[in-house]
Amino acid sequence: MPFLENAQLDSRAARLLRNLIHGYDSVYGLGSMSCAIYDTAWVAMVAKTVDGNVEWLFPSSFRYILESQLPHGGWETYASEIDCILNTMAALLALRSHAAHPHQLVEPTSIDMASRISQATSFLRNKLDEWDVESTHHVGHEILVPALLEMLEEDGITFDFHGRQLLIARRDEKLSRFHPKMFYKNVKTSALHSLEAFIGKVDFDRLSHHKTLGSMMASPSSTAAYLMHCNQWDNESEAYLRHVVSSGSGKGNGGVPSAFPSTHFEMIWMVSTLLEGGYTAETLGQDQLQMFARILEDAFRKGNGLIGFAPLVGSDADDTAKAMTALNTLGKVIRPDSMIAEYEAQDHFKTYLSESDASFSANCNILNALLHAPAGPDVYVTQIEKALRYLCSCWWRSNGKIVDKWNLSVYYPTMLMSRAFMQVLVAWDEGRLPSLPEQLLIDKVSIVLFQTLTRTMQTQNPDGSWGNSHSCEETSYAILTLSNLASLPCAESMLPWIESGIENGRTFVSENEGSLSKPEYLWIEKVTYGSESLSQAYILAALNVSPLNIHAFGAKTQDMFELPMKKISKFIQFYSQLPLFAGTPEWWIRAALIEGYLFLPQLRQMRLDIFPRADMAEDKYFEYIPFTWTASNNLEKAFFGADFLHDMMVISFLNYQADEYMEAVVGEKFGHRLDEVRDVIYRIFAAHKEKEELPDGSVTKKQKTANGVNGFKIRNSNASPLALDILDVYSTLSRFAHYVLHHPSIQNASPYDQILLASELQTFLLAHVQQISDNKIFTSSLSSDKTKIFSPESPTFFTWVRTTSSTHTSCPYSFAFATCLLSSKNSQQSYFPTPESKYISQAVCRHLATLCRMYNDHGSLARDRAEKNLNSVNFGEFHYLGKEGEETDDMSKDRLMRLATFERKCLELSVAELKTVSGEESAKFVRMFCNVTDTYGQIYVVKDIASRMAVGNGAKITGGIEGSRVEVSAKETRDANGVEATSGGDEIKATEGEGGQGGS
Repeated sequence: MPFLENAQLDSRAARLLRNLIHGYDSVYGLGSMSCAIYDTAWVAMVAKTVDGNVEWLFPSSFRYILESQLPHGGWETYASEIDCILNTMAALLALRSHAAHPHQLVEPTSIDMASRISQATSFLRNKLDEWDVESTHHVGHEILVPALLEMLEEDGITFDFHGRQLLIARRDEKLSRFHPKMFYKNVKTSALHSLEAFIGKVDFDRLSHHKTLGSMMASPSSTAAYLMHCNQWDNESEAYLRHVVSSGSGKGNGGVPSAFPSTHFEMIWMVSTLLEGGYTAETLGQDQLQMFARILEDAFRKGNGLIGFAPLVGSDADDTAKAMTALNTLGKVIRPDSMIAEYEAQDHFKTYLSESDASFSANCNILNALLHAPAGPDVYVTQIEKALRYLCSCWWRSNGKIVDKWNLSVYYPTMLMSRAFMQVLVAWDEGRLPSLPEQLLIDKVSIVLFQTLTRTMQTQNPDGSWGNSHSCEETSYAILTLSNLASLPCAESMLPWIESGIENGRTFVSENEGSLSKPEYLWIEKVTYGSESLSQAYILAALNVSPLNIHAFGAKTQDMFELPMKKISKFIQFYSQLPLFAGTPEWWIRAALIEGYLFLPQLRQMRLDIFPRADMAEDKYFEYIPFTWTASNNLEKAFFGADFLHDMMVISFLNYQADEYMEAVVGEKFGHRLDEVRDVIYRIFAAHKEKEELPDGSVTKKQKTANGVNGFKIRNSNASPLALDILDVYSTLSRFAHYVLHHPSIQNASPYDQILLASELQTFLLAHVQQISDNKIFTSSLSSDKTKIFSPESPTFFTWVRTTSSTHTSCPYSFAFATCLLSSKNSQQSYFPTPESKYISQAVCRHLATLCRMYNDHGSLARDRAEKNLNSVNFGEFHYLGKEGEETDDMSKDRLMRLATFERKCLELSVAELKTVSGEESAKFVRMFCNVTDTYGQIYVVKDIASRMAVGNGAKITGGIEGSRVEVSAKETRDANGVEATSGGDEIKATEGEGGQGGS
């Protein structure tokens, strides 16, 4: 199906708005939300005494419930697991109620009802057992489900399931801020929308003053509960429910939506979406827009500058902000002062005053409204900065996706954010936000916007759609996001691919929008719902946007986003050679590089914080580190947060610097005093375990247990004073350990993960000391003919490569650091919570570290021979083979590669097993971590990115990286500058060392 012409789109948009406005009822307003089993079941339970006889008031609603019961006994899951649970619970209550009191209904038979109830009960029991309570975010589930459980238990049906305790804890926490007296005041609260959850807890006879045209906050279920439990019949509420049944989305079939009317919400979202999609006021129709403006301006007057989703239901910041933007765009003057006074919190804006969790999308809409304020955005720069920082913080901390309160799609909040953030850039560029901190835009906003762009591009389905259900509405969100971000200065080189993504998405929508048989369930109420009018508005906006309607930013903003594009082009050629990225589209590598360069200024600010850099050459690895994390993150589509990536990038360069420092300073100056160095390390970690810094900077001792400090045994150090010349080592390594162990996120990790990190970091530093010792022993034992067999105290290669050598790679401690970061976002629960997952994750890490060492030694044998460094093949296992003749280097390398292949098989098996016991998200993290290792290893094969430090005798000590999936032929490999790179022979381009693995 070809794209519609602009005139056709204009006509459709005008007709859509006209139909919505024409459906407006002067008394009740309008609404097109899809029917909900949950609310319909409550309406079906309303009975009335007529002429002395009790009758069911809405038999059509009960028939709707009966006809909607599915063969398995439950009711529909619209889009989320909680949907079928709430639908089935409410429907089961309705069945039980009708079975006990048939009243005027003669169908279904009692036998049929008993069968239906039995099937529904069995289905619900299984569904509750399967329910993942922890990952449920639907608004109100924590009070609705427990209330329904109590009602069913009063009726003789009990349910016990593994998530019940957490659910009740959530309910209790939510209700800890609630008191029944709140309902009796003359202040509307969002709890009025769910009165059914308070049956038996409040006096319904004292709630009539909250009615709006008969409804309780425009909720059919809440109104039904009120009508069922007030002692005096309310004719106004009955009339409201009759109107909803006849004029709501069910149109008389008995079904009702979760909210009616939704006048303001649907009108505001439709008009603002169409205006932002490029439709003009003239196109949409002046008569319709004038009526729209009259309705909303009247609502603002009655609400003292605030409105809600429907007339007189109470206000909220989301509808207020969205309406304000739409009216100001149409030339009206609506100021945000009342919204700010009512909803501004300490670090964000609330949607409702009583809410417990902030809404990401609402803060996006509030930010957009402030930017469109009639007085100009700089008047509200304090509030703009607050909303901007809150949204940036949410994005930076989010691992995987942004979860919003009002829409299930990850593309909805990012669409809103991309538009608001780009409007911030435009206002700042045009001088309308002169006092907004530029550093906030550079450090935070730029990364948020670019990650939003690239992650949207990467998640497009092959057919041009977005989302698991290949939804036209979700695809439209994503198209609008790409269109918003096409003007981003740092994305200029990606415009051809952005345009392609938009066009492919528009093609999908054009070809599939006509096949929709029902609304797309994306919006969140008590249960998920769809709105055909909103869906059509987003589709029409997406079909109308110009793919490359580029805003021309001024020099100030262009300079802020300036990137070394020539260098990026060369890096694209370089990284395209690596096996891990073979066949990856050019734009994908380009995107990972640009994202990495946006992190680089923040990394450079920290480069001198820990380790001394005197006499160091340029630290070339800085430009390689960000890509290894951004590319590996994107390769798995893991999309860990910017906070996580930044912290792991810092650990990567600190690992480089630690490697350089231990070799060039400790090894050269204190190689003959290694016991003293070990004592320094023991002292540092003993001090860490025995002392805890308090917020005021003072220190208190932690309580010791019989097993050591906090259950963690640590070797006591010598109490004698340190020699003066080694105090610098103590100071430097203390700074390093303090940064790692006292990182703010690490402090919020689980105690187990913190203890493991401290243990691994200490072992890492001690392994460096042991490596120095082994190298000295090996070097001193070399005969005049350079005999290459190493005879350490530990008798086997296996023991060495699994301990000193693999730990020296930094992989185990970096892995522990990463899991602490993730644990800190998991309510201090260990990231790998079970004994099986802990054991297998450490097996993964050890196989990975061992693999690093083997691949590194395989590629660096010639260089190690020249520099007299200990290599894996120097162990006796590679020489005492019971055969005549000396083992050649090629033979030894071949044997080492076979062992590496074995370790890779063990690694892959361990990762697969970890996925089984821990799930896909944990497996994604581990695979990403492994990809970082492979990336460094493959870079190592073709290019030396280590810095060099001059030491006392003028020799050059180098640090580098380890690990490689494959061996790359030196003759076929050229570096980013087109210069041939080698990995062996007389000209040594690659250098040994383990720093910078970040993940390895």
